[in-house]
This record gives sequence, structure tokens and C-alpha cells, in this order.
Amino acid sequence: MELQVMILDDEYIILDGLCSFPWSDYGYHISATARNGLEGLEKLEQAKPDLILTDVKMPGMDGLDFAEKAHEIYPNAVIVILTGYDSFAYAQKAISIGVEEYLLKPVDYDELKAMAARIAGEIHARKEKQQEIRDLKKYFNRSSSAAEIQICGKSSVWKNP
Repeated sequence: MELQVMILDDEYIILDGLCSFPWSDYGYHISATARNGLEGLEKLEQAKPDLILTDVKMPGMDGLDFAEKAHEIYPNAVIVILTGYDSFAYAQKAISIGVEEYLLKPVDYDELKAMAARIAGEIHARKEKQQEIRDLKKYFNRSSSAAEIQICGKSSVWKNP
């Protein structure tokens, strides 16, 4: 199953560089890019991202505000902050809204590869677990429906000897 990645950065050179990363080697497809949080929100529902990479400082809506809103809409999306600002306040807010990683620019290529692989594994494991839960619920519902029919059938026999 191909994972969807959404990338937000207001600097074209960074956005282009992130888009040229071999995402498909790690099971991802770039579903959307945006130059700021407002544009990102417009594309969010169509993109359905599993992974969001966002800069912090962008015009219109910054990456932290975008991440907070995106997390409300897609709580299972993994959010990674990529920023040139080594700010404790930014990192604190990122943690409070559920950001998975906070990487400083320029991002080391090997660090990006390791992050992409690790997060892909985590997302796949979570999706498999969610599918198992859905399958168990379906099985339970079918089993309990069959038991209810059987019980109801027997109870009607007992009521009318």
C-alpha cells in the first residue's frame, strides 16, 4: 500500500529538493505540495496524507498552526517539522500538538532516509493493527448476530412447547 506524503515549504528550492527525494523507495507518493499553511489546508482533504512535512515560518499560516489543524482533521497523519529555526518555543508547541519529529534545516540526506523508512514502518504497522481490529469487529458482529438468531429461534421454541 502506497503512503501519501504532503510537503509544505515557502522556499521553492527546499520544496523542490524535498520533492526530488526518492519517496517511492520508501513506499510513499507525493500527494500534494503547498507554499504555506492556507494552501495546505485547501489541499489537505484531497491529499489524505499519511505523512506531512512542513516548514514552520511561512506566510499566511505558519507550519505549526497548519500542523495543529491538520492533526485535528487527520489525527493519524504523522507530522514532521522541517525548520531552520532552533527555537525551544517552536519545539514545545510542536510537541504539544503531536508532531512526531522536529528536524533542523539543512536536513541531512541520511537523516531524511532514516526518518522516511522508520515512519513508513510505523504507519504500516498501525494500519495493519487497525485493519485487524476492523476484521475482528466484523467477525464479532457476524458471530453475535448468528448467536442472536439461534437464541431467538430456540427461545421461541421454548415459549411455545
